[in-house]
Amino acid sequence: MKIINYSLLASLLLLFSFSRNANAQKLNTGDIRLMIDTATDLKQSFTGFVLYDPKKDEMLFENYPDKYFTPASNTKLYTFYSATKILGDSIPTLGYKIQGDSLIFWATGYPLLLHPEFNDSTALNFLASRKEKLFYYDRPSTDKRFGPGWSWDDYTSYYSSEKSKFPIYGNHINFRIKGSLDSLLVFPEEFKENIVVKEGEAPSEFWPLYREESENTYYYYPEADTFKSGRDVKMPFMYSEDLFIGLLENALHKKIKKFESNEILHGDLLQTAETDTLYRKMLRESDNFLAEQIMMMCSSELSDTLGIDLGIDWVIENFMEDFPDEPIWVDGSGLSRYNMFTPRTTVRLLTELLKTPGKEKLFDFLPAGGYTGTIENWYKGKDGPYVYAKTGTLSNNHCLSGYVLTKKKKTLIFSFMLNHYIVYTSRTKKVMQQVLEYIYEHY
Repeated sequence: MKIINYSLLASLLLLFSFSRNANAQKLNTGDIRLMIDTATDLKQSFTGFVLYDPKKDEMLFENYPDKYFTPASNTKLYTFYSATKILGDSIPTLGYKIQGDSLIFWATGYPLLLHPEFNDSTALNFLASRKEKLFYYDRPSTDKRFGPGWSWDDYTSYYSSEKSKFPIYGNHINFRIKGSLDSLLVFPEEFKENIVVKEGEAPSEFWPLYREESENTYYYYPEADTFKSGRDVKMPFMYSEDLFIGLLENALHKKIKKFESNEILHGDLLQTAETDTLYRKMLRESDNFLAEQIMMMCSSELSDTLGIDLGIDWVIENFMEDFPDEPIWVDGSGLSRYNMFTPRTTVRLLTELLKTPGKEKLFDFLPAGGYTGTIENWYKGKDGPYVYAKTGTLSNNHCLSGYVLTKKKKTLIFSFMLNHYIVYTSRTKKVMQQVLEYIYEHY
């Protein structure tokens, strides 16, 4: 009995197909189908892929376009779309009202107050310059510190920094580890007194720093600290209203009291134009904290109550009525596994984004293949970037959605969504890269 090597046969067919089309330099969707269907690393996973030509208004290729997939950080494209519709070219930093010799201020979800990676000092300078007594009003909110469907035990990881109404210092601490407590640098410095030195072996997943979930005590294990030349670590702190007020008082060198009232306050709005750097960092670096706070700021423009769910519901109702499939959408970052989008709806959203900020600005915000952001090591073109796209990764799930610029200067829109694979993510990326390179060469 003759044994047929189907893997070898598929490879030969694929090679023959490429050779047949190499001279024609014309897109053959059968080649794309073959690449996806014969990819060993995708055999036990679910693959959604849509390729669209916006100029011709033509779907060039579809593989499960209407099936729902876990998008991970592709969700940030939806957050950015919300921001373009609601926030525009400015973001709200705080609300305030003057009553006699007092200034009462409240939160908008603004995430840049004393954030170590931004230079925006709008809110800080405003509060520092006021002669009135300062009172902080605790604005109503429907949000909790984590989003629905988040992994609770990631609380020590920067990518899972807590959401809050009025973040400060990005709701995290910057540690510079150098091999001993004496050389350990901490920012903001107020947290240095919260460090406790421990002997022995550190918990492996957090070494050489560890924090209990319900407290802001940081345990340092010198024996586990092998980074003698230095290493930077970002770790979230547990947020509270009292902690916020205390840190802000120290920064302002002013006393801040709580404004005790059950009434809803209305007043003036302080804004900043620091939108481009905010959106660029959120999209290029896939910053979860900033994405959550952007959606919270959107809700601030819509309601007296802060709530990411409020912003999401409003955007779906007002700006996605004619999208192919309604997104199942619960957070701003994509950390939740409750989120589910279809590839064709994401392509529709990307089509709309081309109209709103404009192609040049949009491409500047997005990671550029081989050059910037989360795809700087992938999709590198010989003559510059040819892929501008947002990644999305959770364990066993990886997505890439955005734009591919072809050799003939065509702009195509795509959404590649891979769910439930059991191989290394790098292996699935190789398949995606192969497909996108083929599209670049042949369209």
